Amino acid sequence: MRINAKNFHPRKLDRIPPHFKSISLPNQHEYQSQKLARWIHAHCAGRFALVNDINYQNDKVDIITTIAF
Repeated sequence: MRINAKNFHPRKLDRIPPHFKSISLPNQHEYQSQKLARWIHAHCAGRFALVNDINYQNDKVDIITTIAF
């Protein structure tokens, strides 16, 4: 049996490395985030990060979901 090197280290990261390219989405519910992570894991290769973050703008607080590859 051969070991798949892509599955040896965790593909989903908790932090976004500085060399990753990212996109931010409006706040996603936990179910939507999990569904998105499963889709990325099944259809894309390589590592990715999916994190929730807080954005402050003009005395307004927004929770955003950031996806990075």
